[in-house]
Amino acid sequence: MAGHSHIKMWIISTLLLMSFVHPSLANVKKEAKYLILGAGAGGLHAARLLLAQNITDFIILEGTNQIGGRSERSVDFGGITFNPGDMFVYGNIDYLQRLGFGLQKYDFAFWEVRNDQGEDITPEANTQDGILYAAKEATNDLAEGVVKHERPDIDQKTAMAMKGWLAKSPLDEIVQWYYFDFDQGIQMKRESLVGTYRQSLQPDYYLITDYGDSGLFSDVEQQLDEDHLHLGEVVVKIDQSGDKVTVTTGNTPSEEEEYVADYVLVTFSLGVLQQGELTFIPPLPEWKTEQLCRYQRGTIEGVLLRFASKFWSDAEWILHASDRQDVDYHHYPAFLNVDREWMHPGSNILVAILTGKKP
Repeated sequence: MAGHSHIKMWIISTLLLMSFVHPSLANVKKEAKYLILGAGAGGLHAARLLLAQNITDFIILEGTNQIGGRSERSVDFGGITFNPGDMFVYGNIDYLQRLGFGLQKYDFAFWEVRNDQGEDITPEANTQDGILYAAKEATNDLAEGVVKHERPDIDQKTAMAMKGWLAKSPLDEIVQWYYFDFDQGIQMKRESLVGTYRQSLQPDYYLITDYGDSGLFSDVEQQLDEDHLHLGEVVVKIDQSGDKVTVTTGNTPSEEEEYVADYVLVTFSLGVLQQGELTFIPPLPEWKTEQLCRYQRGTIEGVLLRFASKFWSDAEWILHASDRQDVDYHHYPAFLNVDREWMHPGSNILVAILTGKKP
């Protein structure tokens, strides 16, 4: 009987010891050939490319409980669904057309400009726009010098001043705001000259008018199961010190999970990387950290406004040149006209666009 008691005590002790083992030590590492960090547009398109090559040995880790990132965020207003995250697109639009999306080439120059008194000053705005555009074109030689490492990068405001542009009136300021601040989401004095130079080489913009019946990433979603997509996995560490890359998820030690892969693709937004909550082992090179910290993020907000009837023109954009001094930066500078024939006719909706702040 004594021998049996010793066996029972050993079994009980072993079970108790196992129950107190740190959860991170007890977790079994999950392995894959490829790890994709983030299930936003970049991560899902990466999965699409792998699947197109019949490569299925991958896992997507997403910190939230949904996929798609900003491209899947929608707002229902006035019986219409707005998708602010991917309203405008540029580049290769063939796959969007194959998915049945409706696309309309967008004309940012189809505007109407009014002052505080409601007077139409569009002709004057067109004149100032031509002067600004000429000065912007003249900055290309400065930008090319930066690209060729012949001179340091400078901000847009400095470059434009060097080429003779200086906003001297509310009209100048709204034209300048539309060309720079709205385009980038930040004030021009914080915009990189070379960054906007490269963007100016991009093809035309398109507005998505119809998202079809399937959605932007429906073809990928249909092929992702629980083995390939892990939601609610917040990545906290990427360790490249070994033969393979180890990725750790979990906000607390008790929640930690480890994933091991030959290759890891990081598709996190700049905002996530700038938070400093993701640890890299070894640390990122100094030059890369510097670029991550220097890059400025822009914020553009849209306020949906619905009226009893339409009282504005058919211009795509209605700009407001205000001389008010008691407001922060610009006073409701731009409105996107949604009540257009190829958008949402009869909706009586404008979208007020706000960006930037007073320094």
